[in-house]
Amino acid sequence: MASVIVTGAEGFIGKSLVKYLWESGYTVIGTSRNPENINDISKRYVHEWIKCDFDDSTEVEADKIRKADYLVHLAGLAHATGISSYKRYHDINVKGTELLLDIAAGSNLKRFVFLSTIKVISGDQKKNPTAGVVEHLSSGPDSFYGQSKLEAENQVRVLASGYNIRYTILRPPLVFGPGVKANFLSLLKILKLGIPLPLGSVETARSLIYVDNLSGIIEKCMVHPAAAGQTYVVKDITLSVPSLIKQISHLMGHKPLLFPFPVKLLRLAGIITGKSSIVDALTGSLEINDDKIRKELDWSSEISFDEALKETVNWYLEEYKDEH
Repeated sequence: MASVIVTGAEGFIGKSLVKYLWESGYTVIGTSRNPENINDISKRYVHEWIKCDFDDSTEVEADKIRKADYLVHLAGLAHATGISSYKRYHDINVKGTELLLDIAAGSNLKRFVFLSTIKVISGDQKKNPTAGVVEHLSSGPDSFYGQSKLEAENQVRVLASGYNIRYTILRPPLVFGPGVKANFLSLLKILKLGIPLPLGSVETARSLIYVDNLSGIIEKCMVHPAAAGQTYVVKDITLSVPSLIKQISHLMGHKPLLFPFPVKLLRLAGIITGKSSIVDALTGSLEINDDKIRKELDWSSEISFDEALKETVNWYLEEYKDEH
């Protein structure tokens, strides 16, 4: 039975991935800064938890990492509040990735899968909507997070090649599903209130992927021969922001209340109120063209968007039923 180490196994994507891999017959090994504190629910699909602290290389069980067949690197620093310098992102996202590759050097690792982000490309794409964002698009990141993940990508290519480690880099867009956090969770909270939203003038569209479908393509990248040495963008669907809002509102049992409002003023309001992140997500375009991964790996989403969105909304309504 092949073994897989998953860093970030406790996170939103990690929890989905370890369950998917367990159900697919892998022996799953999770990493944690404090494996002794892992709760029983997280232990269900993980054969073993090992220590891995990117802040202290001596606190990493390197021997166990070297014995794995596959290594999927999810762990990292994303949208942390209160961090105003690039250094912390670099220390975790770049140096942490370098550490894992250094450890894997000389091992029999079959594939190193690095989960990057579409944010290595500038967030708001002004382009031909029929083309979409592809792997080689050159516009740079506009956040510390995106910058650090791009630098980590480059280190994966350099170090993995030098160590003769086969790698695959995956750049997903917004990931949603039960347990989602950040902007998508904020949107669910807003829509549950059923208040009018000034998004009637928004014409932008966003690409999304369901967390369980992302887990499926990660596993595909682990084992498919064509994925070695490749960088891929991937999505489930691209749809307009008003359409997404309407579908979520319908699942919540009420009609969406959208009225027109100048987008420039919305973005200004986001800056003033400190809510630029969610305003930019709702008013900016980011459409992905993932023909490459679908053709080369013969991949398609296992779970339909309608089913995925329903599962997400049902989870939210149950999890936050006591909130007003």
